[in-house]
Amino acid sequence: MIKARSGTTAQLVQLCLGYFVAYVLTGILVKYFTVVRSPKMLEMAYLFNNTLGGSAFPLLVVLLLGWSGCSSPTARSRGRASGCRPRWPTSFPRASAPRS
Repeated sequence: MIKARSGTTAQLVQLCLGYFVAYVLTGILVKYFTVVRSPKMLEMAYLFNNTLGGSAFPLLVVLLLGWSGCSSPTARSRGRASGCRPRWPTSFPRASAPRS
């Protein structure tokens, strides 16, 4: 892969080519598993396995590479992790306590 700066046309072309290759590979795999291979796989079984793998693989990559965002580099450098607490966006008003 050619090194390209973020946001350049070269990077866009790389992303488009990667998408095209993945699209073609998916089409070939569908035909292989449901038509060519013996015993043939049912279309619904392939759809289930493909969906499960397409969800599990990126999740595994994110967890293994530490991209979950559960702790910031600043917090780690200070010796404490910020945890995975959800933060309420400041653009939304906070709910007030119920009145009795």
